Amino acid sequence: LSDKSFAVEPARLFLCNGAQHAIDIALRLVAKPGDSILVDAFTYSGFKAIAAASHFTLVPVEMDEEGMDPEALNQACRRSGARVLYCMPTLQSPTARTMSLTRRRGIAELAEEFDLTVIEDDVHAFFFTERPIPIASLAPGRTFYVTSYSKCIAPGFRLGTLTVPTAYIAQAELLLHASAWFVAPMLSEAVVRLIENGKLEELLRERRRQALERYRVFLEVFPNAAGLQFPAFFGWLPLPAEWSADQFAAAARGRGIFVTPPIASAMGEGNPGAIRICLGAPKDLRELSDVLQALRDILDRHPVNVVSVA
Repeated sequence: LSDKSFAVEPARLFLCNGAQHAIDIALRLVAKPGDSILVDAFTYSGFKAIAAASHFTLVPVEMDEEGMDPEALNQACRRSGARVLYCMPTLQSPTARTMSLTRRRGIAELAEEFDLTVIEDDVHAFFFTERPIPIASLAPGRTFYVTSYSKCIAPGFRLGTLTVPTAYIAQAELLLHASAWFVAPMLSEAVVRLIENGKLEELLRERRRQALERYRVFLEVFPNAAGLQFPAFFGWLPLPAEWSADQFAAAARGRGIFVTPPIASAMGEGNPGAIRICLGAPKDLRELSDVLQALRDILDRHPVNVVSVA
């Protein structure tokens, strides 16, 4: 995990059963039921599940083309009094937006100003050939840094990491022991061997190639989507004004295509004007293209004509 911009001391690094487990531990260390947590206006669906199970109140922060808007965060901090922030600065899910270094510094400065604890979910950073500087390197004393090997090896490979601020080491050890005892040694041993023999880096390069290949197909069918130099296995599809995200999800389901429903990530009741499209499920590029063309066909028709027969 360490590079020229971010050094991880072994004592601060904990192996978890996937990033979801790591996020849950971080939240349990810094928040209690009923607390308010600052999140993106469209946030990771798994985080919403943790919040619901733990009875946290989520405070949405408006976004722009880079993700979380610093001015909106400033206002949300003053309005809510929340002291914990969850964010995904790199290839944010569901919008696939990435913060610039200037934006990351702005978020880190606000964290200092408002005494925020940051939970930084960086599971998609490996899609970049050079990882963007984490917020954890800009505010190490107040940031929990989360990564996962499930994204780059296989979804069923449940191994994640949690890097904690020094002050939380003893508590993190206790919570890991209480929640899972320890991570399956076979998984951690497998990752160590992949790192040592260079195979992990080969796998990362292959995942980047596959993601870029699939995203190019996505852009061929939907050229109005954001052009990303380093995409992940999903895209954020802008919808025409006459289509709501709910209508589109229902119409796609009528064609046997399941897309991420807006309720999975949206923090409000309004229409997000776009929808998350998973690009990793189709078995090959031909099938991916066929499915995306079917979605294109849906968008080219009026929602009343499509949804009424779906």
